[in-house]
Amino acid sequence: VNTRGRGQWFSGSEVAAPDIRKRTLKPDFQVKSGNKTFTTNHWGMRSPECDTAKPDSVYRIAFIGSSYEMGSGVSDEEVFARVFEKEANAWLQAQGKTMRVEVLNFSVGGYSWPQFAWLCDNRVYDFHPDRIFVFSHTEEKQRIVGVMARLIQNGLDLEYEELKNIKNVSGAQQSMSRTTIQNLLYPYQHNLLEFGYRKVSASARKTRTKISWVYVPAVNRPAPAGEYKYLFTLAERHYFDCMTLQGAYAGFDESKLQLTATDNHPNAKGHELLGKKLVTEFLPELTDLR
Repeated sequence: VNTRGRGQWFSGSEVAAPDIRKRTLKPDFQVKSGNKTFTTNHWGMRSPECDTAKPDSVYRIAFIGSSYEMGSGVSDEEVFARVFEKEANAWLQAQGKTMRVEVLNFSVGGYSWPQFAWLCDNRVYDFHPDRIFVFSHTEEKQRIVGVMARLIQNGLDLEYEELKNIKNVSGAQQSMSRTTIQNLLYPYQHNLLEFGYRKVSASARKTRTKISWVYVPAVNRPAPAGEYKYLFTLAERHYFDCMTLQGAYAGFDESKLQLTATDNHPNAKGHELLGKKLVTEFLPELTDLR
């Protein structure tokens, strides 16, 4: 399964980052493939242009996620962040409300909680979001181990003392193979997730910003037994408002919702279903907007 888009038509959108992110999206970038377009704004987000200052009539939501949220393999307007924004604003307009939703998409393929923490510490709050959506995924425990192993193998500064301590206690070293590093880190899956959830939540509480944890099920791949309950409990314990997009694919053959037979990122229809499900889950908050 292709999980990060290496060698894809949009791979040129990435540039190395000199920090724990390892890479980020190029600002003011656009590439086309057939009728698909991958565009970033001048901040390096896969979003329309925006200012750091937030207009009074806007309810601004920051999306923090990875390749699903970035929209790996689909065109700009097909990304479920855009679908959510469009559907939410159509609903607000139909209700005669003057506010509109604006989504700023900070997501980048391959990111996990260490990168989410960095974004919260260095980037997201510059844009004064009213709410943050942080996205969690199927096989999150395995994923964060893989991300941490890549950071160690690439010799990057882990920046956070908690992550440095986990590396030291595990015995993982840069000179080791990726598999060896992962095997050493597996007993610390919970510690890695605990760090991420705690750090991201604390940043929101410090700035008095509402923050939501959103669980996104993988397309055509079942979740490990007990995973959702474990992650939901972890998110609740760290004061996230919790939403789930489970059931978004109900009634559809999920093999027809993935990009290709070997890439289980959602295709345009999969993104449409996720975006509409997210509107449904967020409707109580939309109802309270003026």
